Amino acid sequence: MDNKQLLRKNGFIVKLQGKEYVTHAGLLWLGHENGLTGVNVTIVSWSEEERQAVCTATATGERGTFTDIGDASPANVGKNIATACLRMASTRASSRSLRLYLGLGMTALEELPGKQDDPTPKPKAKDSTWEKARPGFMASISELGLHYDEVKFICADLKRDKPSLMTQSKRNALLVWLGKLDDETKDLWIGRHCDAQEEIKHANQ
Repeated sequence: MDNKQLLRKNGFIVKLQGKEYVTHAGLLWLGHENGLTGVNVTIVSWSEEERQAVCTATATGERGTFTDIGDASPANVGKNIATACLRMASTRASSRSLRLYLGLGMTALEELPGKQDDPTPKPKAKDSTWEKARPGFMASISELGLHYDEVKFICADLKRDKPSLMTQSKRNALLVWLGKLDDETKDLWIGRHCDAQEEIKHANQ
């Protein structure tokens, strides 16, 4: 089974507008499966006023050492990430270095400009099963060490509906996928969510 097949099997590939994109979480997972020992990120430039950031990242492991660059600004990220451009630049640089490390030509989802939209029609109201399913869903994500706001952030980052707008089958699939994430990947997303909240708080002061 090749790398793309492994990523598909484990739910780390997202299809948008007929094209497939690998998630950053998938690259981290696959990197560790292939002897990755670390990813070191360096800030090249950061303008707090303009919220423009450039970072480099170096992935190191059994396959060697690979370095690439990533940038982010309000002009090329989604609205949910606009307050966390420095973090997104870091993520993009990491994703690109991991793709080099893995020899994977597939573009990462996080590299897409913010204006890329998922053409899948969005439901206009909460799924009718949500209120009934809510207690069990909350208990399940709590067992995984996650809070609902963090799960909503992850869904938004992946350009997916929040759980309350999903069908029951999609919520079940989300729980299965979240359960496969390793602690490092979950901590990365939790950290990005915290950073976004802090920057929103800072901007409102």
